[in-house]
Amino acid sequence: MLSAAVRRRDWSSAAANAAPIVLQLGDARLRRRCQKCDLKDAATLAIERDLHAALEDFRLRNGYGRAISAPQIGHAVRMVACNLGSSAIHRPGKQPFTLVNPEITWRSKETFTMWDDCMSFPDQMVKLRRHTHISVAYLTPEGEPHNWTNLGQAELELLQHELDHLDGTLAV
Repeated sequence: MLSAAVRRRDWSSAAANAAPIVLQLGDARLRRRCQKCDLKDAATLAIERDLHAALEDFRLRNGYGRAISAPQIGHAVRMVACNLGSSAIHRPGKQPFTLVNPEITWRSKETFTMWDDCMSFPDQMVKLRRHTHISVAYLTPEGEPHNWTNLGQAELELLQHELDHLDGTLAV
């Protein structure tokens, strides 16, 4: 695992560097199933930095954007960068944050229909079904395990979307 001293956490300035391009619909790399991250690999730090830079850059240019997954910037690893804002139910005051090797561990049978968009096809809206309740297990970049349960609707919609990306599934 990477030590806290080595990890760069100043995401606000990350976008000032050249942020990676968000891959667009049609790029075959968006359809790859991602492998688990090795937290002992120094490349993991670079991917995390790139993810947060891409998310911050998208937010600055478009005025919205809550999360981005590694395949959206060309990395086939299970990592998601999030910035849910200060009102987020999860980790309030600790924004942005990173989910490493996230997995849905439980999903309700009940579903609902919604319209969804994506940084990889920002000019399209897609109608799809999502589970009404889910639980997610993940690691922090420092290797600490977490279980996220009782998610609000905004978070559960977002996480289902981002974890679909990690499995090579696009909303379209």
